[in-house]
Amino acid sequence: MVAEIDAQVQRSALQRAAAWREAGFELLLSINCSSVQIGSADFLMAIDDFGVGYSSLTNLHQFPIDVLKIDRTFIQDIQTHDRARFGASLADAVIAMAKSPGLALIAEGLEYPAQISYLRQKACDTAQGFLFSEPCNAAPAG
Repeated sequence: MVAEIDAQVQRSALQRAAAWREAGFELLLSINCSSVQIGSADFLMAIDDFGVGYSSLTNLHQFPIDVLKIDRTFIQDIQTHDRARFGASLADAVIAMAKSPGLALIAEGLEYPAQISYLRQKACDTAQGFLFSEPCNAAPAG
């Protein structure tokens, strides 16, 4: 039943993304899924919320991962240039874990310009958060 739910959620998300693209929006879509799909050889996947909850270092070794999504808790303390040193130590460790095997890195939960500045210096590939946009309605503006 889990595989059926995964497929239904993914179909719905992809249809919504297609509607947004038709409306002229460029976007990168991430969809959470279950471990049932991860074992599939043709499955593309990123680990969301890396470093918290069920995402762990063992996942880097067990699954065919090409993207890590760093959890906001690791960058939330980087709010100003002065506080960057305080919050950066854990973020640096997670970034190093992602970059060492050549994984792409997405930072989530950005709210402050100092965070994007810091992540640019660390060669973070992509970022998301309220700094860019608050959550939006599913229907494209028209």
